Amino acid sequence: GGIAVPLVIHSLLQLQFYLLDTPAGKQSFLRVQTNFFQGTNLEAFGGTPMYIYFAVIGFCYLLSTEITLSIWLFFVVNRFQRVAHDWMAMPNMLSTPDQPGAAQFAGALVVFVLFGLYAARHHLWDVLRKAVVGARDVDDSAELIGYRASMIGLVLALCGLIGWCVVMGMQIWVALFVFFAFTIVIIGITRAVAEGGLLFVKVTSAKPVNFLSNITGTEALSAPSLTVLSFIQYVSMFDLKTLLMPALMHGCKARDTVNDRSKKTLAAFVLAVVIVVLVSGAATVVGC
Repeated sequence: GGIAVPLVIHSLLQLQFYLLDTPAGKQSFLRVQTNFFQGTNLEAFGGTPMYIYFAVIGFCYLLSTEITLSIWLFFVVNRFQRVAHDWMAMPNMLSTPDQPGAAQFAGALVVFVLFGLYAARHHLWDVLRKAVVGARDVDDSAELIGYRASMIGLVLALCGLIGWCVVMGMQIWVALFVFFAFTIVIIGITRAVAEGGLLFVKVTSAKPVNFLSNITGTEALSAPSLTVLSFIQYVSMFDLKTLLMPALMHGCKARDTVNDRSKKTLAAFVLAVVIVVLVSGAATVVGC
């Protein structure tokens, strides 16, 4: 009985999207806009819309207390930063109230990822030895893809992406930095989702252009670099809720749980990706 409520509501929403004459359901069962501090010295805290989403409730029920506490606690801390900037009359912060939190998030993400890579340095060194010189003391037989094949694929992909950007007019150092920064972002998102059990992590503040503008300023970027960066960033690097890596990591965790060491899982991954691309592409073309 419990599953019938979200099933009916979400089904109506999707039918409404594809068949315009279907009765509309409400995407959120409840939406309340609160502004507890309006008219007070804490007004810069701002309003907080509250929603009830069935799918999110289900996922959050399975999260640990530490994760759920951290989410709302740091949300409140971020809002009180706005209040502090309001009291200190910092106009650049007031015009973009999320700028301090965005910069803090980007910096924390870099430290989080780089420290994780440092902690895994011995394993990464073994991976490099196996990929480059075929070290016999390193066993990669249980991996979905061998270390050498993975390394070759990574290098070819990065060379192709960077080369395409350079051909389009982007400065080579900008292309190198952009894909380094984007790699940091996707590794951080993947770890946060897979290890924290989150539904997704929506990152709109840790965009490569934000890293560049904070470090070098936009004056160092040529007009073609900014144009190409804007194109690839808002097409491929902006809304990462549908990022594939967390889903693959969940699949690998499930594979480890059942102690599966065969290569059949890789075929299942490839088949699932192909089906999703075909179905979503067809649905988009037909629906839009």
